[in-house]
Amino acid sequence: MSGRMRDKQKIFHFKKFDVNHTESAMKVGTDGVLLGSWAESENVNHILDIGTGCGLIALMLAQRFSKAKITAIDIDKASAGEAKRNFSNSPWKDRLNSIVTSLQQFNGGPEKFDLIVSNPPYFNHGTSSPNTARHYARHIKSLSHPELLGASSRLLSSEGKLCVIIPAYNQDIFMRTIPQKDLYVHKRLHFYSRADKPCERVLLQISKKKASIIKEEALTHYTTDGSWSNAYKRLTQAFHPML
Repeated sequence: MSGRMRDKQKIFHFKKFDVNHTESAMKVGTDGVLLGSWAESENVNHILDIGTGCGLIALMLAQRFSKAKITAIDIDKASAGEAKRNFSNSPWKDRLNSIVTSLQQFNGGPEKFDLIVSNPPYFNHGTSSPNTARHYARHIKSLSHPELLGASSRLLSSEGKLCVIIPAYNQDIFMRTIPQKDLYVHKRLHFYSRADKPCERVLLQISKKKASIIKEEALTHYTTDGSWSNAYKRLTQAFHPML
């Protein structure tokens, strides 16, 4: 997790913005910080954040891409409302827009997106969460991987990139679905909590254009003494107030 939290108010303080996540289905967490720090594309003018939750990733991208207009969508009304308030309290409120909608119903308008980001639902089995909003935010039935990839293929600009973070155990099936939607992986990051642990998350950069080679990367969160690794600090230093 990132930032310094005021327990009663549930506010995370980053270097240039604050995030309240009291009402959102998805809270501030390492996955969001990773994706917001790592996601990249060229000539970014329009960004789409799918399943924005409290708006963390959208805010991070607003900080990184100073000219980009960012549309953040979420199927959960409370989450989209909280994201909207977080946007209004940020330095980039004029470039951020939160919309209550599913990706399946979102048409995107006339503009194509240069960068699409998503921390997509990933539970495809097991017990449902007692919190309905959180369950829909994390359950693959609310947005299947083929739906996510198919919509992204439709909404991306010709040079645009889709960047996602998924659990390592979902990687094989996700990778098999990508070419079915005429998309191609350009870059892949394997994320480990510690060097002696198995890979926990995989981050993918995906495009409409075929890559000659997939750029492979690896990142470890913690060192053996429990401190953040230098690589993690470099990736996230623009956001964490203690770095």
